[in-house]
Amino acid sequence: LGGVEPPILYSWPASASTLDYMSDSAATRRSARHLAQVLQDLIAQPGGPRPHLLARGMGAQVLTDALELIAASRSFAAPPFGQLILAAPDMDAERLRDLLPVLRPLVQRITLYASENDEQMQLARRLYGPALRAGWGGEATLSDRAADSLDVSALQADMLTAPAMLADMAKLLGRDAGPERRCGLTPVPGGVDEPPVWRFEGGICSDPVLAGLLARLRRDKIETPDQALEVMGAAVADPALRDALAPVLSRLMR
Repeated sequence: LGGVEPPILYSWPASASTLDYMSDSAATRRSARHLAQVLQDLIAQPGGPRPHLLARGMGAQVLTDALELIAASRSFAAPPFGQLILAAPDMDAERLRDLLPVLRPLVQRITLYASENDEQMQLARRLYGPALRAGWGGEATLSDRAADSLDVSALQADMLTAPAMLADMAKLLGRDAGPERRCGLTPVPGGVDEPPVWRFEGGICSDPVLAGLLARLRRDKIETPDQALEVMGAAVADPALRDALAPVLSRLMR
């Protein structure tokens, strides 16, 4: 993603065993209090950039509960955090929907990545039956005006290692780009008074070259379309690939 910000990883006591799935879920509430303190200490540091937040699977329960505690403890004149990214959040869908208005003032943007093909989501589906999980994709993808919802069921790789996902997150972190400015996303109309769900369809956006190029643009602090195209021209030798990537970069950098 460019290596611009140093990562901070928060580990919570989960067994990572299918047999202990329910007890792991119960442990998230206890862990949330500790994470809330870590996050409050982090944003109390003077002069630093706003931290971005990313949670995968059941970790989304820990993170959203922690943010709820922070929201209840004080108010902020401006969002203290940057992007909030929830990748296949393994939590009750209605619980997340109820939390979104609470979380939204704390962050720059909320992005939900959902999938029907994520392994953890498929396990949760077997355990919870028809009860919807927030990270389940397809026609059941959660839609709410407080978040950008992306259905990435078409991905053929793990959600956090697929080049298309890395490229999409690089655009989020580097430019705060909405889905309409990003690559390979098609809006699918939602219900009455609901925003669209953005469905990932791949194409050039799945090319690993794009993820690497966007990381380089972030690292080098490239700000204009002309600069981005100049960097691409020097980094990408294949003329056909350059032609395919040029409109993607121009749309993102405008």
